[in-house]
Amino acid sequence: MDLTIILIILISILIIISIIILFYLIKNKNKVQDSNLKDNLEYNKETINQKLNQKIKLLILI
Repeated sequence: MDLTIILIILISILIIISIIILFYLIKNKNKVQDSNLKDNLEYNKETINQKLNQKIKLLILI
């Protein structure tokens, strides 16, 4: 009887730890996605600015 109670407690502790790790990984993944989104937005902004500058230079030359 004692052994089964100890096993149940150990299994429940393992389940709780695995759930905590899972939530941590999900949270960390969201941070990485946010960082990638910011990087992509910055890249797009720079690209648009470069294209606009090229067109403005062309217009000035004409």
